[in-house]
Amino acid sequence: SAFAPEVLEKLRLQATMGKPYDVRLGGL
Repeated sequence: SAFAPEVLEKLRLQATMGKPYDVRLGGL
């Protein structure tokens, strides 16, 4: 499924804060 720009931004913010994230959870 495609990721919306705001979801990608959330992932970037999480990465910036040093929090682990999984792109498969990006839509939750």
